[in-house]
Amino acid sequence: MSRQPHLRFATAALLALLVAWSGPARAAQAGEQWEYSGTMDMMGMKMPVPPTKVCTPVGADTTPPVDKNCRLSDVKTTPSKSSYRIVCGPTNAMEGTGEATRQGDTSRSVLRMKSSSGDMTVTTVGRKLGPCTPTTTN
Repeated sequence: MSRQPHLRFATAALLALLVAWSGPARAAQAGEQWEYSGTMDMMGMKMPVPPTKVCTPVGADTTPPVDKNCRLSDVKTTPSKSSYRIVCGPTNAMEGTGEATRQGDTSRSVLRMKSSSGDMTVTTVGRKLGPCTPTTTN
């Protein structure tokens, strides 16, 4: 099985986590600018995830968006922690869990996925940069 679908999924999953985790425990501002960085470990290779900035509106839905071939379940969200289970398929079948925590101006997330071609772990660390004006494209 090609690695490309898994890389595409990993990128989408990472973005989902970033968007989801800029949400909980928001301050009363129009939006919050966050910067995320991390690593993706897949089939024994560890690759850096390029830094990404996200501006999220206060009150935005914090459920991670998923690919049309994936579904979320067991979604649990509190002001400081969120977790979920994700299943994708039947094409490029994968399943896994995601968890993110937030304390003050720092967030951490881990997404663990399993497929027939191997395991993948995406770990991110985020830091709040300050207020921002949300747009339809971050």
